[in-house]
Amino acid sequence: MKAKKLAALLLAGIMVFSLVACGNSEQETVAPVPEAETPAPDPTPTPAPVATPEPRGEASIDFADGNYGFIAMYTTPVNADNSELSLVDWNGGKAVQVSNVDGQKSYIAIDIGSVLGNDIANLAGIDMTIGVSHEGGFSPVSGKYHAWVGSELDSSKTDPFSVYLATKNPNLGIASKIIDLFTVGTDNLLIMYLDTDLGPEQDNGFANFYIGDIRFFDSAGNTLKGDSAVAFNVPDGFVSSGGMDMNHYYLVDAVELPGFAVSAGGWSQAGIPIDDEIRALFVPGSIIEVAYSCPDEWAPLWLVGQGDSVGGWSRAVDEGNGYASVGTPAANGGSIQFSYEQLATVWGEGWETDLVVLEAEGCEAWEVYSVTVGMPNNFAKLGNVTELPGFAVSSGGWGQAGIEIDDAIRALFVPGSVIEVNYSCPDEWTPLWLVGQGDSVGGWSRAVDEGNGYATLGDVGGSGVIQFAYEDLAAFWGDGWETDLVKLEAEGCEAWEVFSVTVGNRFARATNMQELDGFAVSAGGWAQAGIDVNDDIRALFTPGMVMNVNYSCPGEWTPMWPVGQGDSVGGWSRAVHEDDGYRTVGIAAPGFVQFTYEQFVSIWGDGWETEMVKIEMEGCEPWEVYSVLVGRAK
Repeated sequence: MKAKKLAALLLAGIMVFSLVACGNSEQETVAPVPEAETPAPDPTPTPAPVATPEPRGEASIDFADGNYGFIAMYTTPVNADNSELSLVDWNGGKAVQVSNVDGQKSYIAIDIGSVLGNDIANLAGIDMTIGVSHEGGFSPVSGKYHAWVGSELDSSKTDPFSVYLATKNPNLGIASKIIDLFTVGTDNLLIMYLDTDLGPEQDNGFANFYIGDIRFFDSAGNTLKGDSAVAFNVPDGFVSSGGMDMNHYYLVDAVELPGFAVSAGGWSQAGIPIDDEIRALFVPGSIIEVAYSCPDEWAPLWLVGQGDSVGGWSRAVDEGNGYASVGTPAANGGSIQFSYEQLATVWGEGWETDLVVLEAEGCEAWEVYSVTVGMPNNFAKLGNVTELPGFAVSSGGWGQAGIEIDDAIRALFVPGSVIEVNYSCPDEWTPLWLVGQGDSVGGWSRAVDEGNGYATLGDVGGSGVIQFAYEDLAAFWGDGWETDLVKLEAEGCEAWEVFSVTVGNRFARATNMQELDGFAVSAGGWAQAGIDVNDDIRALFTPGMVMNVNYSCPGEWTPMWPVGQGDSVGGWSRAVHEDDGYRTVGIAAPGFVQFTYEQFVSIWGDGWETEMVKIEMEGCEPWEVYSVLVGRAK
């Protein structure tokens, strides 16, 4: 059956982490640790499980009633896969299938608080039947259980789960250590983090992961009955905002083009006629976003125009470069954005003037789900995030509440930093603004455009989340606004509640991403592994470069850093702040870190790539890199 896509639950439950000091500058560099031997791929497909774990009692939920609305995907982490959920026949019964669609990590949220109700007080353990299948044969997967309590994820305790052997597929996943983190009277979610999938490494493709019978039990081992008919209750701080890819712009005042849910075979076109109302949306600065799929999920999609202003009939594609799209694909696949200016590079300025038909086309069979047009803002996912303690506050309309500012908080407010506020109010689109107190902001001052209906200075990323860049506030309060700041508060024109305020850095949006072959490597703590650098790779390392690294390590918040070899980096050198607790020069989030060419320059100097012969990764704990992609900043 066709997988049901759930709306991505983004941007308001950002995992809070701090980049901890790793080792010391006197740590010896050791030789790379040999990788553990990986089981060879099973040459035969495994469409069905081959083993059944011993039952542990009557299941609380067996999915026989078809209900699984209490499960959703948690997609806040930047390395999260916007996986598809569906109910399938599996292991002699029913199960929820989690289909990885883009090779990132799957975070599965189970609303056990709603399912168990008051019985959450009697919960002593959880077990569930879990399994895996790959298109090319069996490959191991593993992950962890976390607890989401109230309005944030608590990673202080974890329980592991895995399906590591074909003879133990399915397996039994057990959560026990995290149980005492759940709190009666608040929102409780079980977050399953599927962080390792050896399918791609073993040429078996991405995993389909299965969750079968779930059993909740008390301290005596008795099964607790669960209510499978409940809907997923989105807790405070876990706000649904529609799903934004880290390479894409958030679109303001977006309008969906009616009738543009179409499909066709390879090299065929389908679309809609363009009238004056639609034509008026195509203005400089606007962006067209196309949500689509095709059998090869990375096959490009492009637009085809008809009309005198595009030369009669014309593809907006780089035909001389293997039909490379002029648009920007999502980092996670499944959508692509075309700016007015990108289309103008092919069709020329004023391409919309006489446009009469707009269609989609691809080199393989494809399906478009929707096409929207809007104006972008600067809202983006954040890394290097620090939560401001005590900023869970509320007030009535025109009332203020916030926190005192000390030197530690003041040090976070630097050029390039971004303050993100997660909040709610009765009118969900009511803006929220910041109020500062201190000599550097003129004593007491609202950072809002009072002369324009109290229009916010921030970038709204959907209902209930807004970002204020340092520069946004400086445009109002002046440079150095943080210098004498003694208090920072929130305010709105209606009753409001703030769940959290965090400070971090925006990840750079990138296009033309290319994966560096052979950079799926691993090593022990303080050991390095990577690839040789040839002329083709060296040509990617130029000003404006963005490097995205997807990885994991036992201490999942531990940062990674690159190590270069070659005369242009001084022979052998770490690109990390060694004198500051091995603080990364990049922007980091759980399982993901991003570096720019310019950040490397700050350590290695201009022209660092010129004579580089090898680039490796390193961390202070055992680590594994899944992929390294290099592209251009937008």
